Amino acid sequence: LVDATGSMGDEIAKLKASMRAMAQQIAQLPVQPDVCWGLVAYRDRDDPGLTRTHDFTDYLAAFQGVLARVQAGG
Repeated sequence: LVDATGSMGDEIAKLKASMRAMAQQIAQLPVQPDVCWGLVAYRDRDDPGLTRTHDFTDYLAAFQGVLARVQAGG
């Protein structure tokens, strides 16, 4: 769940960087957990594109592509 309102640009950039690092750390675990990634980005009630969702997937590259397109606005 990501707050994508206008003031969150720096935090979204940090999230993008930390998600890559977290995925790498999970991939290096000795026992591979069953991981699925999903996303809900939201903005203020009156902003266009109030919510943006991406269903759960185990395909990390698809999730990272969706996350890469999240930008602060509104």
